[in-house]
Amino acid sequence: MGRFFQQLEKTQLGIHIKIDNAIPLKSGLGAEDAFRVAGVLGANHLMGNPCDRDTLLKIAAAAEWPVGVVAALLGGLATAARENSRLIYRALPVTPFPLIVVLPQLEQYAPAAPPEQIDRSDMLYDLSRVPLLIEALRQGDLELLAYAIDDKLQVSHVAAQITGYQYVADTARQSGALAVTIASDGPALLAFAEKQQQTIANNMKQAFQKVGVAARSWVLPIDTQGVVISEVRSA
Repeated sequence: MGRFFQQLEKTQLGIHIKIDNAIPLKSGLGAEDAFRVAGVLGANHLMGNPCDRDTLLKIAAAAEWPVGVVAALLGGLATAARENSRLIYRALPVTPFPLIVVLPQLEQYAPAAPPEQIDRSDMLYDLSRVPLLIEALRQGDLELLAYAIDDKLQVSHVAAQITGYQYVADTARQSGALAVTIASDGPALLAFAEKQQQTIANNMKQAFQKVGVAARSWVLPIDTQGVVISEVRSA
């Protein structure tokens, strides 16, 4: 919100803000991006909506990698790149389906630093699956997604920091999940299944508990709408 007021060189006096957040922080689920978008949109609304969507996205994404901000604002499958001061983005259509999210409660978890060098074959392996992954999400084809989401660059070095990751992932697949991966930098896990999503979520949570890790789980719909502003006025 402060960045927005700086951009306009204006501000509102006497603002009282109450935040009710349901997204766990530092989980890989994008809470921090959601906060940035909420602050910028809230400030824009208070000032009478002087900025268009492109300007709002540019302000919200100014200090961070822009993909999460675009996803939070627009919904769908977001992609973005920044070239100097220009923000290039798209929100691609996806077929909604229930998504299983399981978050282990790990003490002192920190995202793994990316390796300084990567294997060329691993990079090509991941890049070759990107078009298939986009198509799988567009069509809601979870069998194709299970193949395309396989990853050799990100998941391998993040999974090592998540206690019981392989056991929980195996439990998910044995329970009917077609694919399991890690949300961004973790530690939240994502599982994809055509049915019995709640049962799979419960089994994954119990699997974490068996290795001594408490966990929370949700079955959530894919958001295709993006941000919606609801205004409540006092009588």
